[in-house]
Amino acid sequence: MYSMFNLPTYLNSQIIEQQKRLIIQIKEAQLLRAELETCRHRLLESIPGHIKCDITHNIIDKLGRDFVNDNQLTTTTSNNITSTTDKTNYNQNITQLKLT
Repeated sequence: MYSMFNLPTYLNSQIIEQQKRLIIQIKEAQLLRAELETCRHRLLESIPGHIKCDITHNIIDKLGRDFVNDNQLTTTTSNNITSTTDKTNYNQNITQLKLT
C-alpha cells in the first residue's frame, strides 16, 4: 500500500504513463486519418470526368462533407495548414468533376 507521501509520486507516474498511451493512440489515429484521405482521393481520381450522375455527385458531396467535418476536429497548427491545403485541392477536384 502507498503511504501519503508516496501517493503523489504514484499518481504522477500514472498520469505520465496515461499521457504516453494517449500520444501513441493519437499518432495511430492520425495515420489512419491520412490513410482514409488517401483512399478518398484515389476514389475521386478513379471516377471518370465525363460521368454526370446524381448518385455519383451525392456520394462525392457526402465524402466532401465528411472530409470537412473530419478536418474541423484537427487542432494543431501544422495539421490545420495541411488540412486547408488538402481541403482546397479536394474542393477543386469536386468542382472539376461536376463541371465535366
